[in-house]
Amino acid sequence: MVFIMSYSRWSNSKWYSFYNCSGDSDVKENQILSLWYISEDTLVNFSYDDLLEIKTPHDLARCYKSEIPLEELVEAMEYIQWFIEDVEEEFGNHDKK
Repeated sequence: MVFIMSYSRWSNSKWYSFYNCSGDSDVKENQILSLWYISEDTLVNFSYDDLLEIKTPHDLARCYKSEIPLEELVEAMEYIQWFIEDVEEEFGNHDKK
């Protein structure tokens, strides 16, 4: 299994987003994207299934305690899409590998 270590880092973004290898790595639904915003109360981890429910930047905003500017939510939506594509490439359309 080959995954990108991170999709963004705080050195070039207000997001630190990365594929989190914790949990059951053989189950598609248990794949985790850590999508951390620069403030300390915004360190959020999402399962693959959680991310499928996030359709808009406003959906994503409801997952965080801090107010995040729309342009930064749009940026994060790109990282979510990349993560979903990576998981689907690895696991295909099957529920379990």
